[in-house]
Amino acid sequence: MVKRNRILEERRAHKRFIAKDGTYAIFGKYSNKLGQVVDISNGGLAFRYNDNENRSVDLFNVGIMIADAPDLADEISLQAKTINDFEIGPGSHYFMPLRQTHIQFVELTDDQKTLLSKLIINHTRK
Repeated sequence: MVKRNRILEERRAHKRFIAKDGTYAIFGKYSNKLGQVVDISNGGLAFRYNDNENRSVDLFNVGIMIADAPDLADEISLQAKTINDFEIGPGSHYFMPLRQTHIQFVELTDDQKTLLSKLIINHTRK
């Protein structure tokens, strides 16, 4: 008989950290799709944004921006792919539905890994 009170093991390769307010992700450098980062790890991130369409799973560049962060470049740009994207709240007459997307970083350079680690250390909740 299998125990029902068994503790589930974490399946993620990287620990996730809750992002501080003012941490944003944007689809591509010149996109108008900007959203608040929910959590971030060395392997990916989740963020919320307003839109009425699912994100494709194709590779794309995601920018990470920090409001009032002189210690980071204006934007960190990383290649990523969508793992999951879903609606978490209905839209209203004035706003599109609120969605959450989970992305995985792809082929990071050593410089990008360093910037990402610095971002996690300085801009997530302890």
